[in-house]
Amino acid sequence: MLDKIFKLDMRRVWKEHKELISYGYKHSLIKDFFNNDYRKDSYKKWAEEPKIRAKKEDCDFSDNTPGNSLREIFIEKIYDFPDFIPKKGDVVIDVGGSYGDTVIWYAKKFGAKVIAFEPLKDVYEILLKNIELNKADVIAYNIVLGNGKNINGKRQGNMLAIGNEEKFEIKTLDSFSIQKADILKIDVEGFEYEVLEGAEETNIKNKPKIILEAHTYKLKEKCINYLNSLGYKLIIEGRVTKSDKFDHVENLFFSFYGSNSLFL
Repeated sequence: MLDKIFKLDMRRVWKEHKELISYGYKHSLIKDFFNNDYRKDSYKKWAEEPKIRAKKEDCDFSDNTPGNSLREIFIEKIYDFPDFIPKKGDVVIDVGGSYGDTVIWYAKKFGAKVIAFEPLKDVYEILLKNIELNKADVIAYNIVLGNGKNINGKRQGNMLAIGNEEKFEIKTLDSFSIQKADILKIDVEGFEYEVLEGAEETNIKNKPKIILEAHTYKLKEKCINYLNSLGYKLIIEGRVTKSDKFDHVENLFFSFYGSNSLFL
């Protein structure tokens, strides 16, 4: 029994316990440790709560959409900053569309037109189902975006990450000749700088607000310097998380000011 207790991730269990209480569930931390069936039921409630919250915001997701994939948007609300919320009719480009958490949120809740890119075929198929389920104004592509140079990557859970397991053909955002873009969101597990390189013409032309998840301290600095050179200014430093793979994971929010701006 003690082995079972020590194998549990204590921080995660405590986090789940606090969240379950905040959701209105009666929850016993002691039972979570000592009763395996209770533990499984607790985890199921915790993992499915994001779908319940999404439903309350008129966003529906298929049964094969992992509930935890919706947590950042519908529980943690990591992109919920007024200046970075689209208006009805705005065009949002979502690079790293996943199962459709931000895709559906932007399209269904705010009336945005979304162009989404998701590299993994099976995840992309579920994304399409969620778009259809919500009758959302979304165009989705099963494509890997970057700077046009092919990369070696690997699957890591439901994401594509840097690795040497498979070679991927890369396209650039600029190759799509997008005529209007109001928000560009990029969350691609360490490939963010390459996506920015391949989106330079799009960004210079449309000057969208940019939401970027930088996956290392070095990458954060590199992206900031690059976007500054295009006339962008870092406006908000958002959520910071820990990762076993990356030394720093942080959401960054940029707005365009221009090269002559006093902000630069």
